[in-house]
Amino acid sequence: MVRCGPDLTINPAFVASLSWERRHYFNSSGNSVLVIIMHDGAKHRVEHTHTGSGWGGVDAYAVERAIVDALETAQSSYMADQRDAGRYRFLRNANCEHPLEGGIFIGITPANVIVTGDDADRAVDEAMTNGINGLSRIAATASPAAAVR
Repeated sequence: MVRCGPDLTINPAFVASLSWERRHYFNSSGNSVLVIIMHDGAKHRVEHTHTGSGWGGVDAYAVERAIVDALETAQSSYMADQRDAGRYRFLRNANCEHPLEGGIFIGITPANVIVTGDDADRAVDEAMTNGINGLSRIAATASPAAAVR
């Protein structure tokens, strides 16, 4: 959640767009306004007011930075999840017809059984449901000899 002023807090996950209405007047006051449009169409306007020397007000530039930082963090987390999912798909779909030729497989220890496809899904789901540490019972192994004993 990002606090955008004294009466507005938003969830950056629901921000559709950010834009600025710049107001610069030669002989009169005018502040820039950060326009936040949410996914549901709601539009919020955050006026940048003087923030230095105890004047108070809202630093709309800091609000924008906080929203962008939150979105970048979420995107980074999403990308990490996608990489992990790709790794799992690679292991799940491993060709284990010739394990002695080497490769990386999902194995159940201490039974030393290689699992793929739906069997791998079931084994991982069971380990997660039962709170079994992934390294103690479900192991990814690069050693074909250990996988086929």
